[in-house]
Amino acid sequence: MQINWLGEFFVKFVQPHSYLWEGIWINAVTMNAAKYITLGAWIIYWLSFFLLKKTSGSFQTLPTQDVSVTDPKSKKPLIWVIALHFILYAFLWQEIGGLKDVPALSNSFYPAAFAAGIILLAGGLIFSIISRYYLGPNWSLLTITSVNRPFIKEGPYKYIRHPIYLGLFVIWLGASLVFFNWIGFISAFAVLLPLLHYRARIEEESLIKTFGIEYQNHISSTGLMFFKFF
Repeated sequence: MQINWLGEFFVKFVQPHSYLWEGIWINAVTMNAAKYITLGAWIIYWLSFFLLKKTSGSFQTLPTQDVSVTDPKSKKPLIWVIALHFILYAFLWQEIGGLKDVPALSNSFYPAAFAAGIILLAGGLIFSIISRYYLGPNWSLLTITSVNRPFIKEGPYKYIRHPIYLGLFVIWLGASLVFFNWIGFISAFAVLLPLLHYRARIEEESLIKTFGIEYQNHISSTGLMFFKFF
């Protein structure tokens, strides 16, 4: 009689027979899913950002004869943010600081945290791409001061002056929840948010120099990185 060894292996070792084993099984599957989901999100994020560099939409573009100056102060926080992402994602992928192995937390909160993380990850990604679209070809990794730079006040920029940073922050929160990682979650507030705020302030100086009183009036009615409710 031929023995279906693969079927027996599945029944004995793979198919969950207890709540404990079922929890381990679900955690393993969701952790692999977390890695692929976050990696895919970042690939979409950067591909869309650089592909949209070539689109102008309905927005004014910088003239070919324009004289623009790059603010060197914007380079350091950019390097810090990129380095932080690599370091923290190494923690996430190596499951350092993960809470999924704590049964009391994992069994009760991980499914909800995973679902909430997916929603935040997708929402932050979509919001960032929309914000990037409204900048058209005027987006740059470094802060640029230009006398002919267009003043973007449409879309998310009608309410938030640096909506891409909000999207980036939300993406990181979502990734931390998907991985169920306390280091990533705390770092989003304690490290990433202050860095993004610092870089946004550097950009504010450049924008005030470029647009003067018009931008100062815009400041009074909008939030820096979050919606202004009061």
